[in-house]
Amino acid sequence: MKERLHIAIVLTRELNVAGGRPAILKNVVAALAQGHDVELIRLRNVLELHSVMALTRAFCTWAMSVLRMRPLPLQCVLYGDWTEVTSVCTRIGEGYFDAVYLDTIRCHMLLRAIRGRLRDIHVITDFDDLMSRRMSMIHEQNFPLATGNIAVSAPSWLKRLLSGPAARFISWYEFATLRRSESEAVARSDAVVLVSRHERDELRRDMPVVLQARIYCVSPMMPLRSRPQTGPFHHRFVFIGSDRLLQNRAAIDCLIGMWRRLRPSPPLHIFGDQSRPPQPADGVIWHGAIPDLAKVYEPGSILLLPSPFGGGCKTKVAEAWAFGCPVLGNAAAFEGFDLADYPLNLPQDVWDDYICHPERFDSVWTSAAQAGWDFVERDLSPQRFGTAWERIVAPARPADSKVKEFVAARTAATAVAGQITGVLAE
Repeated sequence: MKERLHIAIVLTRELNVAGGRPAILKNVVAALAQGHDVELIRLRNVLELHSVMALTRAFCTWAMSVLRMRPLPLQCVLYGDWTEVTSVCTRIGEGYFDAVYLDTIRCHMLLRAIRGRLRDIHVITDFDDLMSRRMSMIHEQNFPLATGNIAVSAPSWLKRLLSGPAARFISWYEFATLRRSESEAVARSDAVVLVSRHERDELRRDMPVVLQARIYCVSPMMPLRSRPQTGPFHHRFVFIGSDRLLQNRAAIDCLIGMWRRLRPSPPLHIFGDQSRPPQPADGVIWHGAIPDLAKVYEPGSILLLPSPFGGGCKTKVAEAWAFGCPVLGNAAAFEGFDLADYPLNLPQDVWDDYICHPERFDSVWTSAAQAGWDFVERDLSPQRFGTAWERIVAPARPADSKVKEFVAARTAATAVAGQITGVLAE
């Protein structure tokens, strides 16, 4: 019988958001909770603390790192207020946890504190994406930065700064500094997790051989929902995602440009909560946020994903496949999925015929939907996901030899107690 562990799960965001990283986090929590006792702990960023002193401490932390010639990434400083980090670290220490799970590289300062005070605890740092690589791609393509999960607490001036002229410098700075933080996190963690095999292999190449084995890939879980359509195809193009995320904004703008240029007869349905007013274009229908994904991936739906850059696993791709729908995307859209020869992995400059005359490609839509559905069934099953996470937390358990030693000692102690009881009885 396996040992039931006590695991602290440190989160940098709320889980009451549908889709994206919060959805993956919910699945991680559920997988770990099946066999272990888990406790959720929130690590707040300095903006959430609403304190001038917290902002001052953050600036001092960053300035000292620069003076020491080891500058910290701004996103790590943002979640590195020493009073908040100390509070969370103390809570972990007093909770007698066997293991601690850290949500992304943003927990870097907390990881340092844990290793300084709680050396024996098993630490898992879930990178999700390789953030240094993402920042490099953002810098190379001169994209603005998005505030992501800090949008609620970020002041308007900070949002303007990130999307304005300073964005290019900040993305360069984050790329340059995140590499060092990621390497340090690998060295200080017992396990580091990425969702993409491509990025796992890239990080391993940068690490000493002795550290490579602690870098894992766990693809996101995606339960199957509907089988691929076998009858006549009703063509309906869809995209889902909020433009608050940089990659979604770029994809939406690309698709709107296509519909304005091509004016195809099939409509494009765009789902998701948008921060910008709907952009006018013939044949484009805006639906806003929708709680039921079945309404997005109705039979005959084809997900379009002109992803601006790779990194991680695109959740919406797996969602569409799980509903039995094909996905037309570029190489970046499918990078995180180990699916060779997928028929709709195509460069955007050959999409025009597929969009304007989808009836000509019914056999391709059908074969792509089946290939995607088979991949989800084989590689993204809840059982496989749970088994992968169980392997990662398993080293936190005592080694078999230690267990045997403990059992032998307890048996010997019981025997001695029995002898003493016998003597007293005489």
